[in-house]
Amino acid sequence: LYTNADLMLMPALAGTWGGESPLLPLAIAGQTGRAYLLIYTDEAGKTDRFIGHLTGIGPLRVLDVEPERGPGDHGDSYESQLLSLHAFFVIDQADRWLRLRTLEADSLRTWSETHPGTVPLVEREGTLVLMAGTADLRNLVTMLAARPGYLASDSLVRLVPAPAAPERRGR
Repeated sequence: LYTNADLMLMPALAGTWGGESPLLPLAIAGQTGRAYLLIYTDEAGKTDRFIGHLTGIGPLRVLDVEPERGPGDHGDSYESQLLSLHAFFVIDQADRWLRLRTLEADSLRTWSETHPGTVPLVEREGTLVLMAGTADLRNLVTMLAARPGYLASDSLVRLVPAPAAPERRGR
């Protein structure tokens, strides 16, 4: 959903976010270069790491997220078979609150069925995959986000304050 020329920085994104969303808690490390490191820890304590790129699409701010590809003990043949898919969130921020929204899956399915051949949509095991170039995806997101019912209900999350440092006592 972005080109390097479209990237933007928003230092206030950095922090640990909490709330009722299944995506939380989510730690967003300060940007490295023009990307953010997102760290999600699930209820079982398993950690997933993602790279996020913030871009503007028309009036929207969109965080494009993909899995972090790190060093592993896999060879080139194995790596060449993996397809790195991107997810994205339309975001709004006010002070210590962040609103995350995605395209609503059922509305996207309906749109795809009524507009065949525009932006191909594939579904596999409940996951929807839009298959188009950057410009076509940006146009689609702008158009659908402006229509009622196409952005999923809000996930409103709050910035979790960092734990206070222990007080040092003099000797």
